[in-house]
Amino acid sequence: MRKLRISGYVLTALVSVFLGTGCGGGQDADFSGADAMKDQDVADLPEVSSSNEGVADTVKPGVPCIKVTPSPVDFGGRLIGQPALIDVEIESCGTAPLEVTDIFLQDGTGGTFPSSPDFLIDYAKLPAGVRPTVEKPVIVDADDSVAFTMQCTPDQQNPMDPVTGQVLKDKGTIQINTPDAEVEIETLCFGVLLECPQPIIVV
Repeated sequence: MRKLRISGYVLTALVSVFLGTGCGGGQDADFSGADAMKDQDVADLPEVSSSNEGVADTVKPGVPCIKVTPSPVDFGGRLIGQPALIDVEIESCGTAPLEVTDIFLQDGTGGTFPSSPDFLIDYAKLPAGVRPTVEKPVIVDADDSVAFTMQCTPDQQNPMDPVTGQVLKDKGTIQINTPDAEVEIETLCFGVLLECPQPIIVV
């Protein structure tokens, strides 16, 4: 099993990963144990080879593929003490059903970086409404998708970095497990006293 970490860069692991710009600076990331392309039909793609630590993998049709949107999950500035929600979509972008065996926030165990306690995962929108497991996975048919909800509730106003002048954001890592890969998606949030104004477009 290979681990794929998505933080806005093109990576090569089980697959060649292509990132496209999404709303608010976020990006869409495609993954699969054998193929992952954005805005293309997986079944029509030729075989492609990728490598990770010297191990070659050959891309073939008829395999699962996972696409997570948005990536990263960036809440921006949110009011202190007020829950903010973002739905995260898991799309089965391959030509075979996708099996999701777990979705969780990394907590620092197993050498991972601990996620901020400001983040929570709500599984209510998944088909069974609960966290998937190996025994009871979420099965996503090809060209279908499921969603779960990320929540951020800032507990204080985040400080500024004295060197860069940028806000020091709370960070977390969402991990989505399949039988073939562990996908990591970064999530970001920071607390503010006044929420940033939202633009209104009048046509």
